[in-house]
Amino acid sequence: MQRMALEGALKCVYWFAKTEVAHTTNYKSLLDFVKGMDCSYLEHLNQSISATISETVFDDIKSSPAFSIMMDETTDVSVMKQLITYARYIKISGNQAEVKTLFVNIDDLVDGKAETIVKSTEKMFEDLDWSFQQCSAFGSDGAAVMVGSKSGVGQRLRRNNSHLINIHCIAHRLLQHNP
Repeated sequence: MQRMALEGALKCVYWFAKTEVAHTTNYKSLLDFVKGMDCSYLEHLNQSISATISETVFDDIKSSPAFSIMMDETTDVSVMKQLITYARYIKISGNQAEVKTLFVNIDDLVDGKAETIVKSTEKMFEDLDWSFQQCSAFGSDGAAVMVGSKSGVGQRLRRNNSHLINIHCIAHRLLQHNP
C-alpha cells in the first residue's frame, strides 16, 4: 500500500514538472483531488513520509549540542512569498562528530515583514519541538528585514535566545574588488 502511495505521489510531482505548475502551492490540493477519485491509498503517503523524516533527521537536530538555521525568502512561479529554512547541526555517532546541513521547511508567507517571518520561525520551532536555547546562529541573505539592527528577524529572534549570532551569508554579500 505504501509503495502504491509513493508511486501515486511521484506521478503527481511528474505532472507538476511537465506542466510547469507551481508545486509548492498546489501539491496538497492535487493530492486531495486525486484521493477523492477513489485513490484512497494516497492517505498512507503523508503518514509514512512524515513519520520517517521526523523520527530520524529532526531528532538528530534536537539531540545536537547546538545547531544554526539559515533562512531565505523566495517567490515561486505563482508569485507566492515563501520562507525556506535549512539547519546546520552536529551529528554525534560514537566518537565521531560530523557537521550536517539539511533542508528543514518551506512556509508560505502572507508578506515579507520581519514580524511574519519571526512568527513562522517560532511556529516551526514549536512544531518540531526545538529549543531556541540550542540555536546558536541565524544566517540570512543580509536583507534589511533579516539583519536590521532594531527590528530585523535576527534581532527579534534574539528575544528567544540572547546569545544568538546573526550572520550575513558570504554568498549574498557584494564584495568589492580593489585592483
